[in-house]
Amino acid sequence: MMIELYCTLDRTKHIPVSVSFDAVLARWSVRIMMHLLRRDRLKQFLTHHLRLHCGNRELCFVREGDVLLAEVSDMPIIDPCSVMLRHAPMICVRVQDGQLMHDLADYHRLSVMELRMLGQYPHAHVPYSRTGAIWERVHSYLRTDLHTHLSSQISSEGLLEVASMHDALYPVELLERHGITTEGLTRHAMRSTFFAPARSEKLRCEQEDCEVEGIYVRELKEHHPQAWTRFIEALHIPVDEVHTFDMLERQVYRMRNPLTKNPALVRSTLLRVAQEYRQQGIDYAELAVTAAFDTAWLRAATEAILEAEECTGVQLRLLAAIPRSLPPVEMLHQLALVKYIAQHPYVVGVDFLGYEANKTQNFAWALNHVARFAAQQARGIATDSTGWDFADDFILRVHAGENGKNPDNVSEVLDIAFRHGIRVRVGHAAYGHERDYQGIARIMGQRNQLIVEFNPDSNMAMNNIDTAEQLPITAWAQAGIPIVIASDGAGIYQTDAQQLLAAGMYAGLEDAHLEHILATEQKHCARQQALFARKQQAFITHYAHKDAFFSTLEQQTRHLKRYDAMQRLAHKRPLLIAGASGSSWSRISVNHQKEITRAIHQLVHSLDPDKIYFALGRIKHEGIGRIVDDAISEYLTYHPNSRPFDVVGMISPHQNMPTLATHLNHIVVLHGELMSVPTHMTEKLALHHGSALYIGGSAFTRDFIKRSEDLGIPFGVMAEIEGASGEKARVLESQFIFHGAAGMIHQVRTMLGDDVFRV
Repeated sequence: MMIELYCTLDRTKHIPVSVSFDAVLARWSVRIMMHLLRRDRLKQFLTHHLRLHCGNRELCFVREGDVLLAEVSDMPIIDPCSVMLRHAPMICVRVQDGQLMHDLADYHRLSVMELRMLGQYPHAHVPYSRTGAIWERVHSYLRTDLHTHLSSQISSEGLLEVASMHDALYPVELLERHGITTEGLTRHAMRSTFFAPARSEKLRCEQEDCEVEGIYVRELKEHHPQAWTRFIEALHIPVDEVHTFDMLERQVYRMRNPLTKNPALVRSTLLRVAQEYRQQGIDYAELAVTAAFDTAWLRAATEAILEAEECTGVQLRLLAAIPRSLPPVEMLHQLALVKYIAQHPYVVGVDFLGYEANKTQNFAWALNHVARFAAQQARGIATDSTGWDFADDFILRVHAGENGKNPDNVSEVLDIAFRHGIRVRVGHAAYGHERDYQGIARIMGQRNQLIVEFNPDSNMAMNNIDTAEQLPITAWAQAGIPIVIASDGAGIYQTDAQQLLAAGMYAGLEDAHLEHILATEQKHCARQQALFARKQQAFITHYAHKDAFFSTLEQQTRHLKRYDAMQRLAHKRPLLIAGASGSSWSRISVNHQKEITRAIHQLVHSLDPDKIYFALGRIKHEGIGRIVDDAISEYLTYHPNSRPFDVVGMISPHQNMPTLATHLNHIVVLHGELMSVPTHMTEKLALHHGSALYIGGSAFTRDFIKRSEDLGIPFGVMAEIEGASGEKARVLESQFIFHGAAGMIHQVRTMLGDDVFRV
């Protein structure tokens, strides 16, 4: 009599195992199938290190193609059969009541972290140890997934099942490029789905608004089973491979794009995500979504989230996602929308995401902008008529320290959040400095203002670490800073809650650390529950019907396309401050730099932000612009309950500055070359009855002064300063010239009157 049991060597089910026992011959037979693995390095490792143990006998496996075979005969039926990998038990089977029973818990099998490690290098310490009582409680931890992305969270199988259920079309061009046959399938016309990372390859299906050929996804499954399997594999990173970010975008996200951006699939995708979370034991998750700014998408998503919770008990919430490399004009527009959609109970905050090719300081102005919004709301001070009008918390999440390119990124995020006194979440923190968790992070953690989100399986899959031990997760935990472990997109990385927890334990987490994580999760969920109840009541009070919210969002979106910042601030008087930056600032003597700094600080402290706003000649965070910025920061430190100053800058739609003024919160879009900034800005200034101060500078500042003269704009130049203002002071009439701090304040009083000054 032959009895057989099927199981897998790994938790991702990519290494099937057949264990059989022939009672007549008392023979154990084990077949391990490796055909789903990609890396021959891993296959060789398994061949060399797997052993079959029965009683006191040990056998090596024999490789035949992609199959490993081992047999042992004349074994007593009472002796179990075990598959060992470097003396670590992976599978243990025994005969009971005429059936084969598997004795070992799931956590003994290889995790996706270990598979990827072995797929790259022959690590001597893999598989990791599974000893200790802590492993027996592996299922009792991790009830949240606070760092993930909707487009990568749903499993590959789940995404294709959703597509099949809705009769979704998929572009033939993209399937054929991936070597997936569509032979014999009827082709139908469909619209293209834009995909920016691959636009240079010029596939029609990835350009904007093109008609292309597509096939029904379900027909591929029905008529080409092998192509269907290959399609599934194309939607995630193989379990034994590591990708670069470019590979992730051009291979995996690219293949998901026509489905994850299909509006007809939104509801079912969210329902499927909730179902998959339920299977993992996850109760609460926050999904980062760039589509949250789209009215139709957000409407469908919020309805689906409610349905998902009713069906599964899983609570899903949204973070409006903004790419960290987005051009400033687009980023500011999205920040304006964030303030509005944050009113919705299902939207808990904003996430700055994307590959860390740039430094945090490159978009520090945007972080400061949203941090001020959150801080002002927490103090009950409305900063924008489109913002929510009730005081509470707002989540600012920033991807930082995912790779080692910019090791100061984590510190810079913490500095901004600490300065504004707001809650912040740092995603990844795989790289940084010891001071990140020894300094202000510890204080913020004690104030419940910080959670650090570790994503071990994505860090491994994205070539950012080689071993679990490289993650500094235990250092943060030992410092008492709230931490969580998250998936970053379980579908693409082929992980789950238990595998993520195992990866954390490989990295050094112990029982006390896991209790710390569980407490962080519980505290966060309780806080978000209370916040949801308050937001829900405020939402119902403010919007008699949810349609009112979405129609207003649509209006806000249209308004931003023709947005005129200075028109919106027409109830205030603009004061342009322009002059030295970069090399022209370095030419000014140290004593004059100190004098300029003192003068601008005194001026800012004396002005009323309800009566005046600043316009910047150059929006770079250097020279005069930086001094104005620092002066505003100092003003807010001394006057924490005051409304902040509005700051307007002019920028080209395609201009991407290295660093922008941190208090910049309005942008005038320049339709022309950079050299036309003086003309356009002074014309705006004249239209809105503004005035100007010019300090140092060179060619740009000379043009500003010239245009101010031509248009009759009240202005003043700082005398005895190296650069354009000092040069012009030698030829202008006395009413246009001022000296030092007192002279600057007097000049502004003369130009704008006493009304713009604080009482």
